[in-house]
Amino acid sequence: MAMSAEPSAPSPLQVLARVNRALKDAGLTDNRAQREPLPLFNELLRDWFVCQDLNEQQLEWNVALPLLLQTITAMELSESVRAVFEETLQLCRAHGTLSIWTRRELESRFRSLLADIEQESQRLQVPSGY
Repeated sequence: MAMSAEPSAPSPLQVLARVNRALKDAGLTDNRAQREPLPLFNELLRDWFVCQDLNEQQLEWNVALPLLLQTITAMELSESVRAVFEETLQLCRAHGTLSIWTRRELESRFRSLLADIEQESQRLQVPSGY
């Protein structure tokens, strides 16, 4: 009985090459592919701003906030920021970059944005002349 040659398992370098090729094919080797929670959250938030028709000069939070509150309510803005936060959590879990510390950092940023929304909303409701 003749033994057939069993296919050998790929070497670690071959596996790494395949993984790198798959990442490249998926567009994940680009420097723009953020995986760390806070940079990813900020990038997704800026992408959402662009979807709200803000231009390049309006993408910073302190500029975008009052502009967004002219077109949507504070509650809608808070819910949208929450959706971006939740998406960030899901992506970071998938990437394996969400630790206790990075989650706390992300949650702190999220709470800070919600506080900014509340504060700016109240500021815009105060009648001028007082």
